[in-house]
Amino acid sequence: RYKLIHFYQIPNKKRPGHDVWELIDLEKDPLEQKNFYNDPAYAEIQAELHKELKNLREKYQVTEPDPDLRKNAG
Repeated sequence: RYKLIHFYQIPNKKRPGHDVWELIDLEKDPLEQKNFYNDPAYAEIQAELHKELKNLREKYQVTEPDPDLRKNAG
């Protein structure tokens, strides 16, 4: 029913970086037009999905990019 999406781009000399999260509720928004990530009503779901993502990263040994690299370094 839910999708947690992380868009990030590591900055380089030609483009700034960005770090954007989206939380999609496929039942309420099947066309995926609304981002519920900052909606307080979805805070618990968001936390659960982040926990699940963390567990999957550990299970499959996928490291998250260094947050400092994702900052807008210009």
